[in-house]
Amino acid sequence: MEQLFNSGEISSIIYKSGDPKYQIKNLHHPGFAKCQIQKISKQGLILVTGNDDTGYCHIMKRHNPVRVDSFKKDSGILDSPTTFEYGFQPIFHILPIADDVYLTENKVSLDEYSAFEMYVGASNALSTNHNQYRLLLYKFTKIIHTLYPLKSSSKRKYSLNLAWVHDLASWTPHNKNVSITITYKDYDGKLRVSLVIIHDNYLKKCFGHYTLHDSDDSPVARYDLPALPWQEIDHITIRALYRYHFDFNSHGIYSAIKKSLKMHNLL
Repeated sequence: MEQLFNSGEISSIIYKSGDPKYQIKNLHHPGFAKCQIQKISKQGLILVTGNDDTGYCHIMKRHNPVRVDSFKKDSGILDSPTTFEYGFQPIFHILPIADDVYLTENKVSLDEYSAFEMYVGASNALSTNHNQYRLLLYKFTKIIHTLYPLKSSSKRKYSLNLAWVHDLASWTPHNKNVSITITYKDYDGKLRVSLVIIHDNYLKKCFGHYTLHDSDDSPVARYDLPALPWQEIDHITIRALYRYHFDFNSHGIYSAIKKSLKMHNLL
């Protein structure tokens, strides 16, 4: 069950928000307490620490571009919440984006029994692309429940109903190889697939393989990937390439993995 701010907590937050220290420019108030006010925007929007279900912690858990958490829908399928663009810095971006979206003309009607008020609008606080965002406030207040982009910058889609939980880049100086290893787990945290993609900057080729794992994390089978598009890259930017720009579906990687998982009764 969601642990949102209750009426007493909302009243306490509103009372504390009268302290001018929360609106001092470039001063942030991080904290672990659920009702800790972190900062108040120019338009008076209140960013509170919250928890996994609401506030700053909720935004970071679900929409952070480098998140590792997976989320399960009621249907049992893994959900893939949208993520902010690469370069997102919550201290500097959440409130400016929220201020841009918080306009009367951006307000969206919700059911009268909803606990929130919704605004949908554009902002270029993070990017010059004027991306669209959804902002939810607790009804009749300026307390932020959540903020997120309508479209995700990340390519980590859950086509396999598995969660991308970790990626590790490495390089070998003698042959200029740069590689990334990506691990996928199911919702119960069991390792299912480990994928390795290698950029050979000497031969100017890109290739890879993936390994399937059983419920005990033991390797079951290994398969090579078809040739992939090569580009010269280093061990730092390779992570950004595969997190945010490379389409695993269009290159047939996810379909091949899914077929292999079904063949071994692992899906």
